[in-house]
Amino acid sequence: MKFQFLGLICLITTVLAVFSDEAYVTDWKIRQIGPLDSSNILYPRKEILNLLTKTNTLAGIQDGNVRWRVHFDDVVEDSKQSVIQLGDNIVTGLNYLNRSLLQVWDPIDGFWIKDLAIFTSKEISAIKAHGENVIVVFKNGEVVLVNNDGDIKSFESISKFDNVIISPLENGNFIILFNEQDTENTHYGFYDGEKFHTHTLQISWSSIKEFHGAKLVYQTIKYYVLQFDKNTGVVSSPIPIQGKFDEFIAIRIDSLIAFERNHNIEILKLDGSLLFTIPNVHKYLLKFVENSFILFTEYHVNIIDPDTGDEISSFFLGDEKLPFDLIKSISVSTDGVENIHSMFEFSNQTYSYVWNNVKVWQRDASLSQVVAHAIVDLEVETSLTPDDLLHEEELNVFQAYLFRLTKHAKELKQLYESFWETLPLIATGEVSLFGQTKENNEYFGFIKYLILGTKSGRVIALNTLNGEKVWSFDTQQDDILSIETVENERLYVFTKSGPRLELDAKTGEFIEKKLIVPPLKVEKLDSDDKFYVEIENEFAVILSDDPSNLNSSSSSFIIKHDSNKIQGLKIEGKKVLQTWKFETTADEEIVAFASKDEDEKIANVGYVLGDRSVLYKYLYPNFAAFAVLNKPTKTLYIHIIDSITGEIVHTAYHDEHVHEDEHINILFGEHWVIYSYWSNKPYPEQKIVVIDLFESLKSNEKFSNNTSSSLDYKHPPAVLSKSFILPFKINSMAISKTRFGVTTKSIIISLTNGQILYLPKYILNSRRVQDRPLTNEEKSEFMLTPYDPIITIDDNFVISHHRQVMGADTLISVPTNLESTSIVCSYGLDVFCTRVSPSLQFDKLTSGFDKVKLIASILMLIIIVLILKPLKDSRNLKSLWVIES
Repeated sequence: MKFQFLGLICLITTVLAVFSDEAYVTDWKIRQIGPLDSSNILYPRKEILNLLTKTNTLAGIQDGNVRWRVHFDDVVEDSKQSVIQLGDNIVTGLNYLNRSLLQVWDPIDGFWIKDLAIFTSKEISAIKAHGENVIVVFKNGEVVLVNNDGDIKSFESISKFDNVIISPLENGNFIILFNEQDTENTHYGFYDGEKFHTHTLQISWSSIKEFHGAKLVYQTIKYYVLQFDKNTGVVSSPIPIQGKFDEFIAIRIDSLIAFERNHNIEILKLDGSLLFTIPNVHKYLLKFVENSFILFTEYHVNIIDPDTGDEISSFFLGDEKLPFDLIKSISVSTDGVENIHSMFEFSNQTYSYVWNNVKVWQRDASLSQVVAHAIVDLEVETSLTPDDLLHEEELNVFQAYLFRLTKHAKELKQLYESFWETLPLIATGEVSLFGQTKENNEYFGFIKYLILGTKSGRVIALNTLNGEKVWSFDTQQDDILSIETVENERLYVFTKSGPRLELDAKTGEFIEKKLIVPPLKVEKLDSDDKFYVEIENEFAVILSDDPSNLNSSSSSFIIKHDSNKIQGLKIEGKKVLQTWKFETTADEEIVAFASKDEDEKIANVGYVLGDRSVLYKYLYPNFAAFAVLNKPTKTLYIHIIDSITGEIVHTAYHDEHVHEDEHINILFGEHWVIYSYWSNKPYPEQKIVVIDLFESLKSNEKFSNNTSSSLDYKHPPAVLSKSFILPFKINSMAISKTRFGVTTKSIIISLTNGQILYLPKYILNSRRVQDRPLTNEEKSEFMLTPYDPIITIDDNFVISHHRQVMGADTLISVPTNLESTSIVCSYGLDVFCTRVSPSLQFDKLTSGFDKVKLIASILMLIIIVLILKPLKDSRNLKSLWVIES
């Protein structure tokens, strides 16, 4: 009876485990807008803050949340992008390849209203609102005025410049101050309402301290003030400012100047006479906004009358000092009476919005600039220890089965004994009937730590299940190069300046800091604690805390590459030897590189064809692939190379006017290469190409030997290729990874429109039949379909679902304990994680599984057993008392 009851309890335990399913929560996203650009912040209207960030994201922020955002992915990265307020709307000045444009946006809901002006083959350097018009200065020196209807008025061009400042005047005129390109010569242009003229100033550009309105302050031996006539543009004679000052303070008002002297702030008129003094100020920030002075000190923020120096309002910021050393910038807006709106940007890439002395909200922008990552697995305790698993590998099949059966029998006995020991505690409710079990998510391997290193020097661990921050560590270094895991327990954080920090991978606790030679690149070698470190002048060293790794006689091979060469390196102990080198010509550039993943699992060695024969894959493990772009001819070359010998085994080329400014990606899977590029001929299209490598194109024909040396002659692969068109621009690609490699391989693709999708490898198949129907044998092959050059995206392939994932520049795929499921994460601007099952979840009960009926059936069986058992015992007893007549 006891054994029957215990068996039924075990059945219920198994079924109830299904209830702690993930409840359809499979993905999460940390929405980012990027680090602030203090010159592109527009202060609230209807409680919405508009800004254009350094990652080219235009956004509206309300109560600290992103109300709306638009990411400009195709703008030229090293050019200036701007946003200004024009009437009730906002205007962006954006630079794209071969064009620039002014766009009008609704600041409340982020709707695009219209293109105000489009400029061909011109790059905008600066824009400024001037009434209902926009002043535009181009990099080539052209100056135009654009009105609200898009009408353009052109002026005389200024000379090419390095720096430019636009200063609108209240009478409708404006001044443009600039320095001549590659010189210190300073010039200005003046618009008098009808004509635009340029003039020369006899001062050097680097001597200028402030230019605002019609006021210019510069310094030689002493400080001088120049005033521009607002009607004619004529410059006054230099007005010297008498006295010695500790520091000049730039304020945005053209009738006053400010200095610090002996910890006092002195406000002077332009003739040098003292207007008033703000005494006893040590650490501070002074700004002039909306006809009022705003003074930040360590404990207060004050509104000060600009005429008398009297304090209008003062707000106590708190008991802790304002951390001026950590503040990069403060942007301010005020009504001049009782309201101060401040945006604090800190060096750790967090920023806070403060109203008077109340922090309204705070955002962390550090995750929008991730420079390195690592994955930490959370090991789950199982009944089999690592020693048990190693012992099983040494046994044959029957011995291993007997070993496992014996171990499970012992565990069943322990379960039985434990159950009866804890039964009294179960009855009182002190112990759960089903014990303390780990959640399915942990058993399934869905919980891992995504370790991200940011540009600001922070290392952050996120839970891949829900995106929650597990721990955070500030390295105090702003040059993180890479993060590597050691034995899944420790993290090595390498920095470009040299310090290597060691952290606990599970808790983020600091362990130690070591100073190493400043690295340019770090790559983990075959040992878990052995690293190849590339340093300047093309030298390299091998680092390991274990001396035996440096004295090892084993060899490993790696590939080093940059934009114009690829080198094969052989590493023996701590020696680094070059074995071969491939160099491009002066007109060529290596734009993408991919090698095989050493840890990739291969479940089968070939394809089973319709006639049950096998087409063998070419599974040589030491191949790599790289893309070379010839810039004058716009031709793309794809080379497959032997990483041991440097031999080029296959080359493909595309003479289709390949766009060099669009993303070119390449992947190397188990026996295939997949790459993508944007071509302009014959039509502008996103191409994705697959190259499959086979032992032979004849079935059942195999030449490779499992034990052959990499240096021996190898039979060349048989190559098949197909090209496809994707109806969206590709940003980045990755290969899905699973625990044993049985699940269908898929290509994870992030698109520039913010979607992330996966394409099963059988879609990108070079053997898809072209120009004829499939034969009966071909129809019986797994997912072999007729060739269609245009890939149609099924909704089920979009793994970002309804989310828009912006800037997914890096994709990561991590296997879970379920063979069917892989975790996919991305970072760049947003941080996003989800789970994909390319072959569906064949190893897990679906959400439609009828748990209620099954549990009810088991409970019914228990009741029947409890009822029938006494009846059976009674019947047996009666049979023993039969009286013979």
